[in-house]
Amino acid sequence: MNSSEAKKEIAVLGGGVGGLTAAFELTATPELRARHSVTVYQLGWRLGGKGASGRNADHCNRIEEHGLHVWFGFYDNAFRLMRDAYHELGREPGTPLATFDDAFKPCDQLVLYDRQGDGWYGHSFDCPRNPLTPGDAGELPTFWEVVAEACDFALQGWRWVRKEGLVELDEVDVPFVPDWFENLAGDLAADLLSLPVDSAERLLGVAERLARTRAGATDYRIARQAAQAGLLVRILKAFRDWLWVIVRARCDDDPRLRFFFTAVDAGVSTLAGIVEDGVLETGFDVINDQEWAAWLARHGAKEITLGATPEERAPVLRSVYDVAFGYPRGSIPAADVAAGTATSDLLRLAFSYRGSIMYKMQAGMGDAVFTPLYEVLRARGVRFKFFHAVTALRLGRDEHGRRVNRVDGIELIE
Repeated sequence: MNSSEAKKEIAVLGGGVGGLTAAFELTATPELRARHSVTVYQLGWRLGGKGASGRNADHCNRIEEHGLHVWFGFYDNAFRLMRDAYHELGREPGTPLATFDDAFKPCDQLVLYDRQGDGWYGHSFDCPRNPLTPGDAGELPTFWEVVAEACDFALQGWRWVRKEGLVELDEVDVPFVPDWFENLAGDLAADLLSLPVDSAERLLGVAERLARTRAGATDYRIARQAAQAGLLVRILKAFRDWLWVIVRARCDDDPRLRFFFTAVDAGVSTLAGIVEDGVLETGFDVINDQEWAAWLARHGAKEITLGATPEERAPVLRSVYDVAFGYPRGSIPAADVAAGTATSDLLRLAFSYRGSIMYKMQAGMGDAVFTPLYEVLRARGVRFKFFHAVTALRLGRDEHGRRVNRVDGIELIE
């Protein structure tokens, strides 16, 4: 850049996470700092937007914010941002929140609650930790890898159900396998059927081995993949429907059995929808015009999973609505989330986390996230204008009339 050339003036309107991330990237290198003069305009005195937090001096300096803030292990971009910020900040060892690892601690336990009679039943899980680092670049799991892991979960769950004696197959008059199951050898390798006699394990074993075979393949035609995905859905639907006949008489009385079935039901309906609605070919946006629970119902999810009302939904679904604040105007009966976004988020959460499934900040968002960003940006020369309000954004006269070319206001609030 020519020393006589003026820097480009950039106004960042709002000091929330989006605004501070923009300022961080616009000044990420010495070359960018030489080209850009960045000013962040903040309406009030506290950065952070919805993630802002403070401390109440009248109550032992307790942290006060919008709610419990955890970051899930698939937040790759957010973790990358904070790792870079803490590294650049370079706080002295031993000082509070000196490093990223001081500020974000892994959490492997997940607890989901389900209604049981007049009370609640807690389902506790220890989610396996993996050697990956949050924020590192990496490939997302493929559809077939996700299916293989989901089938393994169902297999282990079914074996646990049998071991605990939660169901007795002799009590139910139902065919062990669908009529078409024995003919699968024509579509699959014959040895896939050399599995234990237990029909549930046979169905799931075939599905898992099909998925793992496809996950390891490097070259097979799209048409063949689509045909085998359809076959996989057929197998999993057969297992789900068979399982429902087996467990439905006891689900109301046993929350553990109910949780297992509703998790399987939600998973099978999700995978069926992905295959049958062309998500593999066109992406999750193709189903974002549908409400998530209604979309799952269309692919066979049972009422015990969906709930007669949103308040009665199974934990695996209810947790997604809760985390996403999927209740317009705070009304639980009006629960509404887009099918594509909810499905994508759930699959990312369960199958693509790095390290731990989630991380807990060791202080408020203001301490752990926004203060480090603010200090780094100030050191880079970014200016902050607090108590400044924008009164209007004016569109220019480009061919579309959609480009903002003037900001009115940015006035100091008296």
